[in-house]
Amino acid sequence: MFNIPTSDVEKILGRKQYKELMNQDLSTITNKNVLITGSEGSIGKKLTEILTAANIEVVTTDILPNSEIMDVTDIDNVRDIFTKVRPDIIVHLAGAKHAPIGEHETWETLQINAVGTKNIIENMPKDSKIILASTCKSANPEIVYGASKLIAERMVLNEGGSVARFFNV
Repeated sequence: MFNIPTSDVEKILGRKQYKELMNQDLSTITNKNVLITGSEGSIGKKLTEILTAANIEVVTTDILPNSEIMDVTDIDNVRDIFTKVRPDIIVHLAGAKHAPIGEHETWETLQINAVGTKNIIENMPKDSKIILASTCKSANPEIVYGASKLIAERMVLNEGGSVARFFNV
């Protein structure tokens, strides 16, 4: 990756860089089964790398090869994966992520981001926890992409899950 000096990163961020968050103690989840949706994306690949390096059991899912195939818009597929895997923690990264495309493919964007999240919530084991990756565009959304992610956020939060909002990554 890039080797950017900390001072440059902090200038870009406009704040102190929080490196300690990258080195969190993962011992509380070492005996947990973690399922990652959208694991072939940049965040999913890095998270998988970090968790497997910490000897945490990870099941990676995506619609792309190199993972267990899981299409969050296909409720039967979601149900089958959860029956087989029974995860303790679900990191839900799968989603339509391109804002301009979402304006032209509105139904597909809503299906993937909102309905896909609904399918995950309705089929995940009752004692599991869900963490959703979202976007800054869900704050006062003006576009379909942001609105679909806001709906997904509300569903996850209403189920007692957690949401991590990201800027463009």
